[in-house]
Order: sequence, then C-alpha cells, then structure tokens
Amino acid sequence: MRVRVEGPDSSTKPALVFIHGAGGSATIWLDLFRHFERSRRVVALDLPGHGQSEPFHDVSDSNRIQKYADAVLFACAELKIDRAVLVGHSMGGLVALAAAAASPASVVGLVLLASAPGLKPSKDMLAALAEKREQHASLMEPLMWSAATARDTIERWSKTTMSADPDVTIADFRACAAFDAATVLQPTLLIGGQDDPLCSPRFMAKGAARLPAGELQVVSDASHFMFLERPDISIAAIERFLSFV
Repeated sequence: MRVRVEGPDSSTKPALVFIHGAGGSATIWLDLFRHFERSRRVVALDLPGHGQSEPFHDVSDSNRIQKYADAVLFACAELKIDRAVLVGHSMGGLVALAAAAASPASVVGLVLLASAPGLKPSKDMLAALAEKREQHASLMEPLMWSAATARDTIERWSKTTMSADPDVTIADFRACAAFDAATVLQPTLLIGGQDDPLCSPRFMAKGAARLPAGELQVVSDASHFMFLERPDISIAAIERFLSFV
C-alpha cells in the first residue's frame, strides 16, 4: 500500500489522515496536503487497488468499505499514529466513519467532504457506470463540478478524480450502495457543496443530524469537489474544526 507521510510529528496535535473517494487516489489531496503539512503530521494513502497500491483479493462489495477502513487503521498503526483526524471525501467519508466506529480511541475527529451517513449511489448511476465502463470520468464530470468552477480547475483535476481501473471504480460504488454507517460519537465536520447533486446540502443536513457531534458547513459556488473548487473556504473550515479536537 502506497502511503505518503509529511509534516512534523507532535504529541499534542492529532495527525490528519486523508482518504480519497471512489475510483480516485491520494493525488487528489495534493493542495490540502501541502497546506497542512506545515503544522502537523499528514498522511495520504492510495486505498488498495487505487493509485500505486496493490488490489484486494476476493473482497465482496458488502465488505469492501470495512476492508478499506482496516487498511487505514493498519497504516496508522504502522506509522505509530495513536490519535488521528480522518478526512474523507465521498466514499472516503464512509471509510472514515467505519474506521471511527472500529477504533474510537484512536480516531478523535472526522471531516466528511461531500459525504454523510447513508450516502449511496442511485441504481441508475450504478447501471450507467456498468454500461459505460471506459467513460467513467466524462460520465461523472457534470455531477462533480459546479457551473461556477473555472474550467482550468476542472481540467487540472479531471484525470485524477477517477483514475482507477473501471472494475475497481464500479466495485467502489457498489460497496457504497451496500454499506450502512454506524453512528459515531466523535466530533464531525461535514462540508458540502451548494451545487452538489450527488450529496446535496439537504442530504448532508440529515446526515449531520444523525451524528451526536456533527456540524455542517455548505460552500457556495461549489459541488462534489468543493475542496478543489473553493480550497480557501474548505481549508479555513478544517482549520477551525482542528482547533477544537
């Protein structure tokens, strides 16, 4: 498993562990990684089967999210990280929720970007992904970016957002459909894009209400990748949240 680690180790600040979404890789975190590595230990991993990490063998859709969570916790254990804030995007948010439920002592907070308990792709989306296996990036692009987002931003990141093998991407989305997140007690910040059709602000508000320590911030003129579309606002929100955990 490929894991990137930067930043100073600290006994007072929990590490930030970034978890990418379906079909993606750790490359998507480059800008946030560079910002937060100045002040704390930061970790970004390619989940198994993504980026430069070797794939799983014989993992069912219903168990895939939990296996990804196990991989995240394993990486933290290998790096001797005993306190972490998990930052998960889309499917990565579900992975973060599973890891937090499995290891409440080591996961001290969560940041869910375009993600919330109950996040599931529609049956129509699953069918379209299966039918257009080689067109995942172009198929999903209209759903992932706001009309207000600059074209050069979209072009910079479009090849990164869904770079995995089509079979892996489809398995990721099926895993999201099969997964039911447990309620977690850790402080949780949910950040959503106002224009996101995949994880709408209304849906995220319902998800935040399911979490005893959940709060929601909505970013205007942004969609599913609000942390790439409006990085200044997303970083400021995460910084504020980190000051309390």
